[in-house]
Amino acid sequence: MSKCIRDNARCSGCGVCRQVCPKGAISLRVDAKGFPRPAVGDNCIDCGLCVRHCHEHKRFDGYRVQKAFTAYSNDPDIRAVSSSGGMFTALAVKVIEDGGFVCASGFDGDFVLRHRIIDTIEQLDGLRKSKYLESDMSSVWQELKQRVASGRKGLFVGTPCQCSALRSFLGDKIDDIIVCDFICHGVASPLVFEKYKDYLKSKYGGPVKIEFRHKEKGEGSFFYYEGTDGSCMIPNYKESYPFAYASGLIIADDCTSCSYCKLERYGDITLGDYVSGPTDYAKSTIFANTRKGSDILYQCRDITLQEEDLEDVVGKSWHLTAANTFNPDRQKVFDRLDLPWDLLEKRYFHPAGRLRLYKKALINKLRRFLSR
Repeated sequence: MSKCIRDNARCSGCGVCRQVCPKGAISLRVDAKGFPRPAVGDNCIDCGLCVRHCHEHKRFDGYRVQKAFTAYSNDPDIRAVSSSGGMFTALAVKVIEDGGFVCASGFDGDFVLRHRIIDTIEQLDGLRKSKYLESDMSSVWQELKQRVASGRKGLFVGTPCQCSALRSFLGDKIDDIIVCDFICHGVASPLVFEKYKDYLKSKYGGPVKIEFRHKEKGEGSFFYYEGTDGSCMIPNYKESYPFAYASGLIIADDCTSCSYCKLERYGDITLGDYVSGPTDYAKSTIFANTRKGSDILYQCRDITLQEEDLEDVVGKSWHLTAANTFNPDRQKVFDRLDLPWDLLEKRYFHPAGRLRLYKKALINKLRRFLSR
């Protein structure tokens, strides 16, 4: 068996293998679904470094959740520009004021989602809010390593698998980083998002602002696109791209059977939407998984932090321990990405009508009958 990461069906595209390869034999290439995945060149020497650093091969025990909180910033302006209660901002401000840095995902000038590192509170705006998309981490690994080596402390925010990759890459040097994961529903294909972006550009002009969790007058949850010639706002998960994402039609292969949906977390803190009462996008549910995570939560200023019953909150946070439901139409969507966006929307990106549900039920009955 090869010591090289030649075929990894559970790959999350973090790119650590490329960083550690001593021969530069590994590159990231976009696969048919639009996700960057490693490709191995002929100069591979089978040293095994890529496998030893791959978080999917190098599993370690996570930190079992210790406490659950309802938490939110006391500043209504911060809550208004945040997906939920503004706790990312509170954590980031604490770390930056202590002389540290923050690494999280944000759009670049071409509206491509990438992780980047910032040092000032003024730079936080582009990193706020949820993004239903896979983030490119390739440009931050070496800078993270250099900053940690120089004694800098920081905050890293990413998907559970990205947090696992960070721990594998930094090893025992991770002690200076507050690692923050979130309750993840999977990551969507950058290729699909580019297709959707081109569609919106044709209707509203080139992108000026894109938000996956926009709040209208500080309330609700919407997908928002502002272009040079107009804008649109879609209630989340009801249709189009937000529906395709939430229903698991455009997420990565490894997300359909995610092994990180469990109570053993890879972050010191886990962020999530509020679950301890009726839907309220002005609050967050927070899990503290380590002493380090608990400590920084109590040190954040100008927030409300209320401990909740852990078992009750875990039971209500279903994506904490369950991956996004496998959608049988997912492969059909990826096979038909050459279709115009509006046709994809008409066929797949909306809740099933009653007739379609009856048709599926009939087909399933026929399959069961024929398989007897």
